[in-house]
Order: sequence, then structure tokens, then C-alpha cells
Amino acid sequence: MQQGGGLRLAGYRGLDMVSHDGMDGGYRTESLLFPAQRVAIVTLCNSGTIDAGELARKVADVYLGAHMKDEVPPAVKMAETEVSALAGDYWSPLTDEVVRLEFKDGALRQVGVPKAFVPMGDGAFRPGESTHVWRFSGSRELSIRDFWPTTRPFLRVTAPKPTALATFAGQYRSEEVDMTYTVRVVDAKLAIRWPRRDEVVLDAIGGDHFVGSLGTVTFTRAASGGINGLTLSNRRLRRFRAERLERAEAVRAASTAGN
Repeated sequence: MQQGGGLRLAGYRGLDMVSHDGMDGGYRTESLLFPAQRVAIVTLCNSGTIDAGELARKVADVYLGAHMKDEVPPAVKMAETEVSALAGDYWSPLTDEVVRLEFKDGALRQVGVPKAFVPMGDGAFRPGESTHVWRFSGSRELSIRDFWPTTRPFLRVTAPKPTALATFAGQYRSEEVDMTYTVRVVDAKLAIRWPRRDEVVLDAIGGDHFVGSLGTVTFTRAASGGINGLTLSNRRLRRFRAERLERAEAVRAASTAGN
């Protein structure tokens, strides 16, 4: 797959295809172009839980199915005990992305996503009828090949979840965007907020990694072991950094924000 200017140049079921997607709070979109067949498809969805890309490809299957090849590998049988052992949280050292997998209703799934993973053999799975490949090496390593331009490696998160959440609380400053972020403990969970943004609750994954609706929040530490900052990562942002403010600096930042 190649990618440039937001356009993905990749085949779909044997046909050349150009695609682009869009996403933000509360909507998902997808546009597909099949240049040889002179067919363009656009899906506009007013919910963040709808897979606009899958819907667009289903439309393509209807109109162009006669020209397509069946590229979805067949399913293979796999013992439930083997599949359930793969459930857990995985973190990518390349992208700082976190994926969460659960064994539910007899199948492996992403947490909060209804589509079941189908085993294809040799440690590989596909989500539903897609051609994406999630390949496990044992129960600790995972690689994902999907719509991203590169295959991403993941490691199972084995570090325990933190219990002293108050040590993460404080204010974090990014001079790059002139913004101060406030982290606090709310109902036994961390939450982060900044001006013009509703507070986002964070789930602890393990160690210094947390996830929420804005993506992955990873706290960083100085050589002494103390927390000195945080990074934000999601599909369109990678390791955006904010430095932790000392108490006096945090008071001044809060005063400035109040004015």
C-alpha cells in the first residue's frame, strides 16, 4: 500500500482503488474511487461507532462484484482456549497506539467493536470479512496490517495497572501550541482536560499507559523516576508532548487560564 496527501493507493479484491477517510467527534466518512471502472463511492455516517469504510466496500461489492476476486482467506478451526489466551491489551512501540482485545461470545474481538476475529491459521486472524491481517507470535507479540501504510508491531502490556493515580495528577504544558493540560483523579480514574475541551476519562492499561476517547496518553519519567511529562498519540497524532509543570508554575498557569 502507498499513501500520500491523505490518499491510499491500494487494491481491493483485485481492482485498483484510491481511498480516503475522515473522522472526528461524532462522524465517520469514507470515499473510494475505482479508476478503471469509473466508479466512485462515498459514505457519510453521523456516528463515531459506524465503520464507514466497511459500508463503502459493501456498496462496491454490489456494483463491482462481477469484476472482483474473492481474496478473503477461509476460516480455520481453532480451540477456544487458544483464542481466549490472546485477549489482552497490546501497545505499539512504533506508534504508541493501544489495541484492546477481549474474548466474548466465543470469539476474539476488539473491546467495544462487535466484529469478531476469524482465525486463518499460522497465528493470523482477520476482522470479519476484511482482508486486514492481525498476526500473533505466541501470546505476547502482535502485528497489524490494515489501512495504515505500514505494518505495526505490538507488545502485550504486562506491567501492572498503577494504583497511586494521584502521582500522575498535575498540570502539563506544551509551549508548541500554547496550551496547559490538567490531569486529575475523578472517581478512581484519571481524567484530562484543557480549555475548549470536555474532560476525557482515561482507563489504565498498565505501567504509564492510559487510553481514552482522544487516543493513548503515556506519561514519561525522568532519570530519577519521577513523572516529567506526557505524550498524546492517536491515528493522526504521534507522541505530542507536554512537560509537567512544577507547583509554582502550575499555580501561575491556572491563574492565567482563569483570567
